[in-house]
Amino acid sequence: MALRKMLVFVLLFTLCIFPTFASAADSSEQVSVKLKNYLGNKTEISLAIKGKYLLNNSVEMTEGKNYTIKVENSTTLALYENSVKIGTYQNSFLISPVEYGVNNFAIINSRYYLGNIQFTIESQAYIRPINTLPLEDYLKGVVPGEMPASWSIEALKAQAVAARTYVKTKLNSVIDDTVSNQAYAGYIWGSSLYNNSNLAVDQTAGKVLRYNGSLISAVYSSSNGGFIESNANYWGSAQVPYLAAKRDPYDPKIPWNIALDKQQINTSQLDLIHPEQWWNSVSESQASSTAFKGIKSYVLTNSGAGDIKITDISKVSFADEFTKTSSGESTGNRTKGTLHIEYFMKDSAGNYVRTLPGELPDNYATTIAGNTRYDTSVEISKAGWSGTVDTIVIGRGDVHVDAITGAVLAKKYDAPLLLTTSAAIPDVVFNRIKELNPKQIYLLGGEAAISNNVKKTLENQGYQVDRVYGSTRYDTSVEIAKKAEAYSEVFITNGTDTSPDALSIASYAASKQIPIILANTNWLSDSTIQLLKDKQISKVTLIGGTAALSANIENQLKALGITNIERISGETRYDTSIAIANKYSFDKSKVYFAQGRVFIDALPGAVLASYQNAPVILTDKDSLPQVSKQWIQSLGFRPNIVYLGGDAAISPIAREQIKGALIGDIKKFNLELNDTKMSVLRSMMGASNFKSYLITNVQDTSSQFIINGLGYGHGVGMSQYGAKSMAEQGFKYDAILGFYYPGTSLTN
Repeated sequence: MALRKMLVFVLLFTLCIFPTFASAADSSEQVSVKLKNYLGNKTEISLAIKGKYLLNNSVEMTEGKNYTIKVENSTTLALYENSVKIGTYQNSFLISPVEYGVNNFAIINSRYYLGNIQFTIESQAYIRPINTLPLEDYLKGVVPGEMPASWSIEALKAQAVAARTYVKTKLNSVIDDTVSNQAYAGYIWGSSLYNNSNLAVDQTAGKVLRYNGSLISAVYSSSNGGFIESNANYWGSAQVPYLAAKRDPYDPKIPWNIALDKQQINTSQLDLIHPEQWWNSVSESQASSTAFKGIKSYVLTNSGAGDIKITDISKVSFADEFTKTSSGESTGNRTKGTLHIEYFMKDSAGNYVRTLPGELPDNYATTIAGNTRYDTSVEISKAGWSGTVDTIVIGRGDVHVDAITGAVLAKKYDAPLLLTTSAAIPDVVFNRIKELNPKQIYLLGGEAAISNNVKKTLENQGYQVDRVYGSTRYDTSVEIAKKAEAYSEVFITNGTDTSPDALSIASYAASKQIPIILANTNWLSDSTIQLLKDKQISKVTLIGGTAALSANIENQLKALGITNIERISGETRYDTSIAIANKYSFDKSKVYFAQGRVFIDALPGAVLASYQNAPVILTDKDSLPQVSKQWIQSLGFRPNIVYLGGDAAISPIAREQIKGALIGDIKKFNLELNDTKMSVLRSMMGASNFKSYLITNVQDTSSQFIINGLGYGHGVGMSQYGAKSMAEQGFKYDAILGFYYPGTSLTN
């Protein structure tokens, strides 16, 4: 019987008890039934005989011997007697009793069956016995399989008639022993425990239900929740008069629920870059739940994955759309439901599916570094400039403030930016200057920043050397700005020794030739104010939050008549560098990484990055900030990485984390089943869990969705619990059948 059974019946049967009476069944009507429900899918089963059977109508099989049947290959069955192979058979073989009756029966995996048994191979893999026996004896195995034998005999009679009517429409086909047809328990009825169910079959022998002279479709289910459903509503078939929707005052409205955990796996504690470390040891919170297993199986099948981990069930709801009776009354049975599931997956080849596609190439990253920051500036110049150059810009290497704004000047003259100590030029830098053989050298800062000794050393080599400087770091940034071409826009950043904001904007500013001006946290220098006036600056972008550049700076700008004022900032210096990368149209196919605390090594790299219109992203020395990781993964592709500085600037630990971000977290997928048919959801979670379509509500708690419903089964035709209730109220079986199948006739 399709999609029903609320009762998990305890079939009390003592194997040592078997009857001495003969069956009175009419053997002219035979039923053939596949044994699936209790057997499952097996490649090996046990067989014993009570009495005598014949193998393929020739070889005698007797009790006291232990037989085993095995699948040898996709077309061959082997039969063993006490572990000795006694025969092989292509596709199938038959055993049949020498005389039909309760004195001769087969025992398959400890369950008794009367009549013939044909052993076949199903799906080229499993042993599938087919039991053929007289209809009335079949019913004696069905009635207590569908309804407890201890129930009132009038309810059992109604069940017997419905079951008989149902199976008589199937006599020309092979059915199975599951609730997809009728729950057939085999020869369990030899004990006195089954007297009532045996009497119900015997006292209704031959009786069936007809409508207009034809056998009816005598469907039934355990409980309808108080409302009989119509066949048209449930299956979409043409409406049958005797299977109409109506209220059922007798059904006890048996409640059920399914609780689904919202969070199945706490991903916050997992290394999502390295799922191989936890995949085999982490399970969902409801991994053992049959309803959850059904959901997981559905996702697995429909995702094409090789394996999945469900992390969250984020939504469960049911539309307020119900089936109706012919008069328009709601039955309470829902028509649509919604289920949202989040999961990780491996593909069919066993690879983790990540947020970024493809494999990470071996040459994904380049390091530009030397033993010291001065060596590093030389290596950066070698990476960007070959041969000779017209101009070189030199900044102080131990205090960055003068050099940090020099990127715009260096880009203007197509010049590398080299670093020097205040007192003398390091040999490695001096040698590189000789190689580049410039005509012009600019020193950034006054004598306090870069001594006259450095200037004279360079002049003695015949180079034209000029200083770009002011009396303060703020004035120096203004003097550097004056050397830029015509512009109407500037960037303003904090001028303290510890702020890297100018570095984050330097590559963009250099590429667009927009000067960078340094400021105190609370005020603009007089030279800055004069520059803004002289250049008639119309737009100013402040880099950093109000802790770096206070609101007073904005007020000063507004007082100068500048109204186009923007601010780019984040909670930390790392957030600010990401905000800059998101704000401007960088070519993100290449990304430069610089340390965000001690960043002098990276200053010359900003000039190099400007030629490629590449962003400079800040990182901690020993860890990649979460905001930077998320930014990398949000790109949707893998950029080439350039590290500005060696391991002392960006440690191997941070580099490994950057690599992990490029590899990508394992990707979280979403399966959203919106307004899905109830049949899909019930099939997914299993009819024994998702018992009906009569959903009363969904409780949405902090940790679970709890689906509450009434009834068990499709609710069409007879309610078995309703029949029990009617019998207990004194109704006879014919009245019970008359209520549930109105307009039908009870006939022989």
